[in-house]
Amino acid sequence: VYARACALRNSLIGAKIAVIGRRTEGMTPTAVDEIEIMRLFGVRLLNYGLDEFQTLAEQVGINEAEAEWERIRAEAKAVTSRPEHGVASARNLLALRRMARDLDLQAIAIGSYPQCQGTMCLPIALLNEEGMPTGCEGDVNSTLAMYLLSQLSRAPVHFGEMLALDFEDNSIVTSHCGCGSPALADEGGFSLRPVRLANDGVCVRYTARPGPVTFVNLTGRKGNYRLCAFEGQAQLTGMVFEGTPLKLVTRTPLEKIWQATVEGGFGHHWMTAYGCFAAELSEFCRLAGVKGCFPDL
Repeated sequence: VYARACALRNSLIGAKIAVIGRRTEGMTPTAVDEIEIMRLFGVRLLNYGLDEFQTLAEQVGINEAEAEWERIRAEAKAVTSRPEHGVASARNLLALRRMARDLDLQAIAIGSYPQCQGTMCLPIALLNEEGMPTGCEGDVNSTLAMYLLSQLSRAPVHFGEMLALDFEDNSIVTSHCGCGSPALADEGGFSLRPVRLANDGVCVRYTARPGPVTFVNLTGRKGNYRLCAFEGQAQLTGMVFEGTPLKLVTRTPLEKIWQATVEGGFGHHWMTAYGCFAAELSEFCRLAGVKGCFPDL
């Protein structure tokens, strides 16, 4: 456990995260302290405007984007998004791949809501599928948490929010609009549909597969960075939220967990990795000088 925590700590030193666009308006708790991230973790943030990225995406040939969209849609169980929206999303995906390669990125945070609603969901999902941790709504701290979990699990990480808590059966439903890796879908597979609310573009929709999971939130600014992690068991669920719902039953009574998250002032974006990693994250926090909250331990 200690060795894995050391490896995780060392993997951050010199890492680069591209930040495209801005955080979602009103989500002040997701504001990031760029200098503190470099001091604590050794991670450099590379900031780009959406206009800069759109110029890069326009350099992707339409024929290449159409071919990529055909490849993607062939793997889905159902597709109701319009073809032109699929091609636009594929174009963004190809541009992001080139950006990640050319800049030697370890992760990407995309400020995609509401300006890019429905055009960045699919690229975010597929980049996570390919091993490039990519966060939504410009939340850099959550993207960093995705990176930590992807390094530990060697698998895609689910980006979501606490949407429903049931204190009687100790369960939490976490989901987001449709930026989840298709690899996390249950046996029902995934579909490609217009994003909810806007009824436009392309998002990935599925119910998440069962298995042991670790649920993580990372937040903070200078002097108060903190990480909360606890473990549970993901269970089969229905489409209780239009997007990528994952239902987990916690090992520790949910009331105790909720009390800890409230007292710790943790945020609303929670990352889920398949596997049990609370012990490694506890050691990592000690090594990095981050306050840890681990209700299971």
